[in-house]
Amino acid sequence: SSGINAEYGDTHHTSPTTPTTTPIKSPMKTGGSESPKKSLPSSPASLLLPVCRACKSEIRGAYVGSQGRAWHQEHFVCNICQGDLSAGFKEVEEELFCGTCYFRNHGEKCDKCKQPITGAAVEALGKTFHADHFTCTSCNLLLNAGFNVHEGDQFCQKCYSAKFMPRCEGCSEAIDSLSEWVSALDKNWHKHCLVCTVCKCSLGGGGFFQSAGKPLCTVHSKNKI
Repeated sequence: SSGINAEYGDTHHTSPTTPTTTPIKSPMKTGGSESPKKSLPSSPASLLLPVCRACKSEIRGAYVGSQGRAWHQEHFVCNICQGDLSAGFKEVEEELFCGTCYFRNHGEKCDKCKQPITGAAVEALGKTFHADHFTCTSCNLLLNAGFNVHEGDQFCQKCYSAKFMPRCEGCSEAIDSLSEWVSALDKNWHKHCLVCTVCKCSLGGGGFFQSAGKPLCTVHSKNKI
């Protein structure tokens, strides 16, 4: 809900049982006045005084009005902290709250710290975070330049590669999404790491031989290891 400002008024009614020409402001308005017609009956109910939403009593004096409703000034307070709402309020199911209590009890909470979000936020993976709490699940690095996802959690590139990317058989380092790689001998290799076991010439650009699970170039395949 967005903040709502209230209007202030006063019934200015001094004699509730005598509907003469004493000016009475219309309920829920802040300006202008109306004079009851002389033909009106003298019943207090005919004065149409506003009724306080908090205590349900007629208001015979200063009041606060907002969106067709009225409160005694002393009853126009936050439902939780009882603070004054003259600077605006939030409403949930007809209950009024100051901004602080609203965000604390009804505002969206950060998925990381579980505290209310009152400023900048990041929405990702179906969750909401304080802008400075959207960090790598593993190393806590702030993720302001992209991220990777594994099983619903966010990771920086370095941690994602180290934890979840396949390992090169040649150098044992992670094969990230930017690397050229090949699959050979039922294993994964950086393209530049697939070399002859004997002479270390590159095998990543063509065919090769193998012996005992080791890659060999054409020359050294004749002298199997």
